[in-house]
Amino acid sequence: MVSSAAPPATPAWDAYVKLVADGGEFEGDANAVFKDAQAILEYNSGATEGGYEEIALDPDADAAFVSDLYPSTSGYGTFLVNNLWLLISAFLVFIMHLGFATLESGLTQSKNTVNILFKNVFIISIGLLTYFFFGFNTHYPGEFNKFFSWGGMASVDPGTMIANQTELYAGYTWWTDFIFQAMFAATAATIVSGAVAERIKLSSFMIYTVLLVGFLYPVVGS
Repeated sequence: MVSSAAPPATPAWDAYVKLVADGGEFEGDANAVFKDAQAILEYNSGATEGGYEEIALDPDADAAFVSDLYPSTSGYGTFLVNNLWLLISAFLVFIMHLGFATLESGLTQSKNTVNILFKNVFIISIGLLTYFFFGFNTHYPGEFNKFFSWGGMASVDPGTMIANQTELYAGYTWWTDFIFQAMFAATAATIVSGAVAERIKLSSFMIYTVLLVGFLYPVVGS
C-alpha cells in the first residue's frame, strides 16, 4: 500500500537544481540547501517496496553541491603559500609603524614624544576598527546599496562564507585580504602623521585618521 505522506517541500534545493542546470554560480544560503537535501534523503530512507514514491536527488546538482561545500584540495599548497605570504607581508607593514614612531620621535622635540607615540597607537587601533566597520565595504563595494553600509566584514552574506574561507576567493581568504589591506590603509595615515608632526592638533589628526582609513583610502583603492 502506498503511503499518503507528502514529499517534503524543498524550495532551496529546487532553486539550487535550477541554478546548476542554468550554469549559474552558487551564492545562496548553503545551510538551507543542505537542510532540504537532508530532508529529501530522510524521506527517501523511509521508502519501501510499495511504500513512498522516492524523490530523486538530481545527480548533477548533487555533485555540484558537494563541490561547493567541499572544494577540491588540489590547490591547497598554493592556497597555503598565498595566505602565508600575505600575512607575512601584513606583519612587515605593521612593524613599519614602529619605525615611523621612532623616526618621528627623533625628528621632533622630546616634549612631543608621548604625542607622537599616541598617534601611532591610535592609527593602528582605531584605524583597524574603522576599516573593519566601513573601509572594507567601501574598498570592495559590490552592489551600490552596500557602498557605505554599516558592518563592513561583520555584514558578510552567509551564502558567500564557503568561498571566503577557501581558495575560491581570489586564491586566499577574505580574512587574510582584510588584515593585509587594513595595514596599508593604516600606514597611509601614519605617513601623514610624520608630515604633520608638531604642526597639527591631536584631535584634528584623530578625525583625519578616521576619514582617511575609513573612507578616503578605500575609495581610491576600490
